[in-house]
Amino acid sequence: MMAATPALPLLIMPFGDSITQWGCRLDGYTFANDTAAAPWSPDTWIVAPGGYRYYLGNTLAKKKVPFAYVGSEFDCGSHEGHSGWTIEQLAEITEASMTAHRPDVALFMAGTNDFFNAPPVGANATGAAARLRRLLDTAFRVLPKLTFLISTVTTIDATRCKDYPKAPWHPPPCPAAMPAMIDAFNAMLPAIVAEYSKRGFDISLHDVNAAAKWVPEDRWIWGIHFNATGFEKMAAAWDAALAPVVARRRRAPPTALPEGKWRLVDDFSDEFDGATVNLSKWNTSYR
Repeated sequence: MMAATPALPLLIMPFGDSITQWGCRLDGYTFANDTAAAPWSPDTWIVAPGGYRYYLGNTLAKKKVPFAYVGSEFDCGSHEGHSGWTIEQLAEITEASMTAHRPDVALFMAGTNDFFNAPPVGANATGAAARLRRLLDTAFRVLPKLTFLISTVTTIDATRCKDYPKAPWHPPPCPAAMPAMIDAFNAMLPAIVAEYSKRGFDISLHDVNAAAKWVPEDRWIWGIHFNATGFEKMAAAWDAALAPVVARRRRAPPTALPEGKWRLVDDFSDEFDGATVNLSKWNTSYR
């Protein structure tokens, strides 16, 4: 007699910078002309909780894809997005994050901060490509069977980014060379992906800029981040990149297991204080 077993969720790690993080609050503005409105005016808030992760999650749920977001951060769902971080900084946590959360799929989108910041924090396109290779080497060393999906770096509105110092946190404006650096880095990505693919790793690239065809209304005030419409387009691009992966990457054991031979086990390797649980210490497996 065989006992049916439910499919285990596909573990997806959204991995990147603030565009991946995008906090769990009313964070966006409705259209480009909001720059004329008072900063942070309640009349211009839109709901984009968790950025593209929100829209992608809804799409996967409607398709009845069993999945779970994983990562060390939590804003309307788990993720590994870190505001302001460069590829180099993300590479520094890759081993720990991959080891702790063991995703089946990583959705990687980063590089904006490499080109926003001056060296040594920032880098040119060649330097950012070297940083990406170090990150990939680490990720595949920890998880050789990982599916690593890379997005091109999103383009910016350079004209609007000249006003970035008006933001409440008073950042500098986008460097004049930033658009060209983004284009140069994006042009390097196909060769990098082909290099790792030839080495036997499961890696692919999609061009979010070509897929989204951004319009001014898609962008947040200062031309770097996005509004709800932009995040929806971003999610659609990720969904298209994920579609062939979902069909072949399943964490489920065989559809039926010999009864009495297997059981679903939850291991919690931490202390529970009666109020909170560190979910990174929780592991589910068939035994």
